[in-house]
Amino acid sequence: RELFVTRATPGIGPAIYRTTRTGAGAAFGPPHRLAVLDGFVEAPALSPDGALLYYHQRSPSGFVICRLRRVGPTAGSATAGSATAGSATAGSATASRGAHPLRRD
Repeated sequence: RELFVTRATPGIGPAIYRTTRTGAGAAFGPPHRLAVLDGFVEAPALSPDGALLYYHQRSPSGFVICRLRRVGPTAGSATAGSATAGSATAGSATASRGAHPLRRD
């Protein structure tokens, strides 16, 4: 019922979008960019239990694998930070479009 995709927009670059549908036979709704993520991000992949969304982000030294964690079943915003190779830092960006209950670890 939920799909995450990378969408590349000329002049903006790649971003991760989320779309949902009400059931297996229903069409997906319009995609909404995960506003909690900024910069060059792509290649979303959900964990088997759906609790984590992994993606990679371009950094000055190459690409870093990052993740978002669900913060609640109906949360309307997410908070940003980053996670890389065992270290994490906190951020303060909030998601403004869509009701994706995800936040960066």
